[in-house]
Amino acid sequence: AAGGTPSRLTAAPGGTHRLPHHLPGGRGLLLTLSDFRSDVAVLPRGETEPRLLVESATDARYVEPSHLVFAREGLLMAVPFDLDRLAVTGAPFALEEDVLLADGSGRPALNSGAAQFDVSRSGTLVFATGGLYPAEPSRVVWVDRSGRVEPIHTATGGFARPRLSPDGRRFAVSLGAASPTEPSGIYIGD
Repeated sequence: AAGGTPSRLTAAPGGTHRLPHHLPGGRGLLLTLSDFRSDVAVLPRGETEPRLLVESATDARYVEPSHLVFAREGLLMAVPFDLDRLAVTGAPFALEEDVLLADGSGRPALNSGAAQFDVSRSGTLVFATGGLYPAEPSRVVWVDRSGRVEPIHTATGGFARPRLSPDGRRFAVSLGAASPTEPSGIYIGD
């Protein structure tokens, strides 16, 4: 909060380290290692090399008293975890199906691996359904205060982050490319 000089926690050759979640007591961070697939790892406090915990998994959270909860291909999974040893102690098992997961999209920019769930300290689980990001493109619509939906006559595509002008007469949305060779940018409409 008082500022300072940022320092690198890890190096990510050939991939990324994303979706960090703190472990209790400052023991370290849970990370998603992402290259050609996503894996869950732990970065112990004071170390610079993450340790692999679960293969083909993403966006893990620690749940008291002894489990990691993570996503895999639209499934919400759990695995026993020893917080003192920072090690998995059993086999993963399914908790919920059809959890919305930012993966599997034809638009690589949307494949962050973020799973749409959270768990409270008391153990309450909340999640959005939907499985892997749908392949079908999205569309932009106006919705009035009564819930009436009016399509805006634009093409379908990878629309995200809609914003209205202060006067409410114009809008802007980002348009993600479906592939690296297709254009992306900002679409502005009346």
